[in-house]
Amino acid sequence: MKEAVVNGVTLEYETRGSGEPVILLHGGLLADENKPLVDQPALTDHYQVVNYHRRGFAGSTRTNAPTSIEEQAADCAALLRHLGLGPAHLIGHSLGGAIALQTVLAEPESVRSLTLLEPALMGQIAKAKAQGDPGAKQSQQQFTAAFDKVLEVARTGDKRAALMAFLESRAGDAFRGVLDFLTASGEMDQAVRDADTFLQIEMPAAFAWNFTAADAARIHRPVLSVLGAHSPQRAQMVHSVLSEWIPQTRLLVLDAAEHALPLMDPPGLASGVAHFLTRQSDPRVEVSAA
Repeated sequence: MKEAVVNGVTLEYETRGSGEPVILLHGGLLADENKPLVDQPALTDHYQVVNYHRRGFAGSTRTNAPTSIEEQAADCAALLRHLGLGPAHLIGHSLGGAIALQTVLAEPESVRSLTLLEPALMGQIAKAKAQGDPGAKQSQQQFTAAFDKVLEVARTGDKRAALMAFLESRAGDAFRGVLDFLTASGEMDQAVRDADTFLQIEMPAAFAWNFTAADAARIHRPVLSVLGAHSPQRAQMVHSVLSEWIPQTRLLVLDAAEHALPLMDPPGLASGVAHFLTRQSDPRVEVSAA
């Protein structure tokens, strides 16, 4: 992979294809989860696809310093400028989806559209909906309890077991299949190496980030929400609220997938996203004043 020095850190990146830029933002656990998408002709035959490791992951700059979703969004926009690319289509999975949302809020001129693969918004939505929606509050409490168990395992020093516990909490019934894939591909080994970043730096940033209906109302660009048919119920809850908060949100459901969307059906995901992107003709990003 190539390297770019931006925003005070070095980021590893790779590019494929040519055309309007598409930026892939991985989630908080698997640095290489987007690699299958980089090789999908549905995207690379029509777009310049940029896949990068966010700060703290794989060969990008490692740091023990706290980060924030805002800082990660600044990294994304800075990488685009470094590469000399115009407004980009952002595809963000899980925590990467939160970073994509923050990027369009902070630097709207850098974004053409958003594709959100089950973005990590459960905490933000639970806070916003707790008064009138007990289900949102209950889902967040369940996630928090599950993550507390992950941290309890991590404190024993067994990072692999901690990550397996997290995967089981996120993947549900598909856990064994996801784990087998990660083990065979070697991605689980990389995830263990990145575990400190994920558990100690990324998750606190995710819990601290604030995204409200007022923030969402400032986004007027095309949005695609992607769900796995076998994902936990909270993913559907997040989509429902996103559709309420951002009315132009469209939905794509992948029948053979759960939360690990980029890994479970890369051709289906790439094809669905490409179809969405071809419908976007206006490159301007319009975000109203705060």
